[in-house]
Amino acid sequence: RDRFLLSKGHGPMAYYAVLAAKGFFPQEWLDDLAGPDSRLGHHPDRTLIPGVEWTIHTHDTRAMAIPNILFAMEMGVTHFDASIGGLGGCPFAPGASGNVCTEDLVHCLTAMGVEQPFQGRLRSALELSHRTDRIGRPGIDELRLRELRADASLAWAPVDTLFLVASLPFVHREASDPSLAESDAWGLGDVELRAKWFAYRDRELAPRVLLALVGGVKLPTAPWQSDATGNRVPLEAQPGTGSLDLLFGPALAVFQGDVSAYLSAQWFQPVTTRAPLEPGASLRGSLALQHQTWTWLALRAAADGRWDEASYEDGVQDPNSGGWVAFGGADLLWSPLTDVSVSVGFRVPVIDELHGAHDEGPRVALALLRDW
Repeated sequence: RDRFLLSKGHGPMAYYAVLAAKGFFPQEWLDDLAGPDSRLGHHPDRTLIPGVEWTIHTHDTRAMAIPNILFAMEMGVTHFDASIGGLGGCPFAPGASGNVCTEDLVHCLTAMGVEQPFQGRLRSALELSHRTDRIGRPGIDELRLRELRADASLAWAPVDTLFLVASLPFVHREASDPSLAESDAWGLGDVELRAKWFAYRDRELAPRVLLALVGGVKLPTAPWQSDATGNRVPLEAQPGTGSLDLLFGPALAVFQGDVSAYLSAQWFQPVTTRAPLEPGASLRGSLALQHQTWTWLALRAAADGRWDEASYEDGVQDPNSGGWVAFGGADLLWSPLTDVSVSVGFRVPVIDELHGAHDEGPRVALALLRDW
């Protein structure tokens, strides 16, 4: 369709004349422009002129540029002027503050999650995490685990509604048993391949609601591990499940000003297994509430949950498998540079209904994300 861009500031007579000529409203409305009974007003009112796309131009007076932009986004404005380094001002007002800084605005919108997939987008991430686990009866057959894990992932958007993600985990595990025997092993974890399709968004820029569907496959790439005596450790203590799993589920994001919420659920269904260990299905969910504290910093409260079906070894159910567990925690998200984000967080078990003698410990994680 025909498109024109007209930049005009205060008292935009020329702006209204062009809109009237284009048929956005009757030319008679121009007769009392800026008058007390004018239907147009001295400044343009987007609610009175449907069909016009608006661009907001802000100066950072009293550091109010970004708050005004966020409010304009809530009103449906999708185009914004910004200035590299916050340069600019007003030739008629010496000492006037500059325009909103492009870098600060990008940092704020990125940390808020406003950024969306676009065709050709590439994102890399590296997460380091540490957790502990205890499986078995204390003093009898208890196995204590300490795990250091590194997950490298790469996401690519072939179109603006689809993300393709590949995750490659590396696992270091230390295990000890009641005999004081210890084992130390490094290895590859289970590789995951996912597709995330954004099925619904309520508006193109700065959506308030984003609904996505996730599907993928988990490959049995992790090797079997044994204890110090050469016996294979239980499935719950393995770095992978040894099964080819299909995974699927929804993901929902909701944005309101400087607060956002994230909700997701995923079902893992084993299709083929590597005998003699047979894992069960698993359901995992997460909920997070995030507050944009500053343009470069966000705080997030989170809750994660997992339900596992019991696993079997040689056709016999493992008494220390299955059940459900819920974790609570928090994350801090920092954006030191454009296209770079750092997060640090923790999770602690708050409800442990795992079957048998199985106690999962806390988890801490550090992640680095880079958009290219």
